[in-house]
Amino acid sequence: MIGALIFVSLAVVGSSQGKPVDKAIPQPYQLRYFQGEFILRKDRDAWRVRVPPLPPAPVTSIAYRRNDCWAVWDERGLTIRVGDKLTSSKLEAIARSPRIFPHAELVDSLEKIKKGERSAFASGIGGSRRLGNYAYFVPRWLNKSGAIWLEALVRVDMTKSNPKPELVARIPGTTLFRNALDKWLVADDAGLALPVTTPEGWSILRIQDEQIFPYPHDGNLLDLVGDRYIQKLANNLFQYGSVEWKTPKLTMLYESRLPLAFTPVNPDLLLSQTETKSTAIFLPTGAQWELPSRSMIDAIGPFLLAYRVKNGGGVIEAGVFRRGTGEKLAAWMASAKK
Repeated sequence: MIGALIFVSLAVVGSSQGKPVDKAIPQPYQLRYFQGEFILRKDRDAWRVRVPPLPPAPVTSIAYRRNDCWAVWDERGLTIRVGDKLTSSKLEAIARSPRIFPHAELVDSLEKIKKGERSAFASGIGGSRRLGNYAYFVPRWLNKSGAIWLEALVRVDMTKSNPKPELVARIPGTTLFRNALDKWLVADDAGLALPVTTPEGWSILRIQDEQIFPYPHDGNLLDLVGDRYIQKLANNLFQYGSVEWKTPKLTMLYESRLPLAFTPVNPDLLLSQTETKSTAIFLPTGAQWELPSRSMIDAIGPFLLAYRVKNGGGVIEAGVFRRGTGEKLAAWMASAKK
């Protein structure tokens, strides 16, 4: 069939199946693509990865337990169970509470709830943690367009015989919205920490003795993985660095005028990508190497797989690299059958 794609391995130097695409590629590695899966072989070893990867199963609940007391967040909202006694709530009262809204803002918010522009029912969380005898949750309330209009810190005292959700404070900002049940709340021996975005930039909130202390930072927070962050500054520089949650202090580790993004392989392996250029950056060694433009990244065994997909789907080329040095081990390319 004219124009149909066939998939062949081009990674073996001296192979009778075709010319090698790169004379520097070590002979033992062979990369093939078959039925949506890349297979990398070396001698008797083989590593496989499906592309694009299947989406992970969504987290639908999170639970904390102390003796016979449970605090659970799921589709019911916040459910508290002690023995056979169970109560569930989507915390509608918090969305209407004069305790966390100035009068004029409360009046405006109640009107928007009445019109259906905002929901009064919490529908997810920005984070949760068990700290001592308390379970903490950061419930979210969404507006009609699906954006966060309110977040609050709620706790459950798991020592009580009849515990109920206790409002601690309104969150001054919003967490990064990645999943229905996000995990941005951090616990340490000094208390809790929560990164939030604000109209002025972003802040790390320290929560101690039920009080919130904001530590603002310049820039626009783009992403967080563990204690690593990527932000964009007002001068259009992109920064990658680490967060010391207790202080809380930022340490800049790398700066670039090109956009930066985390990869699913390692938080210290970054991808800098423009319309015409893709570069992998491994911070521990300082190694940088070029990838096919608009590459997608995944791990294949202990190595890095970079592949490119044409418009409309279909993988058209790929390469395998050592993570620490960028040494190219194997390559693959689709060709049109004439």
